[in-house]
Amino acid sequence: MVKIVDHDERRRAIAGAAIALIADVGIEHATLRPIAEKAGVTTGAIAHYFKDKDAVLEAALQMVGARLFALSTNGAEGSKGRPLKYVDILPTNDVSRMAWKVWLAFCGHASYSVRLREIYKRFYTDIETAVAAELKITDRARARDVAATIIAAVDGVGLCATVLPDMWPPERQVARLTELLKPIFSSAETSPK
Repeated sequence: MVKIVDHDERRRAIAGAAIALIADVGIEHATLRPIAEKAGVTTGAIAHYFKDKDAVLEAALQMVGARLFALSTNGAEGSKGRPLKYVDILPTNDVSRMAWKVWLAFCGHASYSVRLREIYKRFYTDIETAVAAELKITDRARARDVAATIIAAVDGVGLCATVLPDMWPPERQVARLTELLKPIFSSAETSPK
């Protein structure tokens, strides 16, 4: 019997293995052989689905970026209130902490790679656009500025919590981000639509 392979699922599994490996050992040590081992495939299988290591890393960044984008635009299930929605993005559990570790690893490499920088820029532009659209600010330039401020606050707390998790337990992350965002959302101008 011929085995039917879901090629999209196989690509996602390889990218997911890259994410897990990057979170464990860093982007520098995420080479094709360990990615293949983690994905349960051969390096030849990776070559079948991806042009090179950079393409695997791009797929991993796309996957992590999509997860973070979904949280930034939808919030986690059950989140209440606008500022709290952004708390859902923070690295307060193992899954989100892994995503942040990978996102930050790519951040460092994006400053040197035009390809990664373009992917990064696309995600930030999309997130900023989505956040700005949710604000009750008629001046679109001002809405984008406020959205950029919200994103910067989330990024700042997320960075500190990812690098220094012992100093930034979930309760502290939530408290500090809420404190940063409260003035923004208490303004009638920026209330959610």
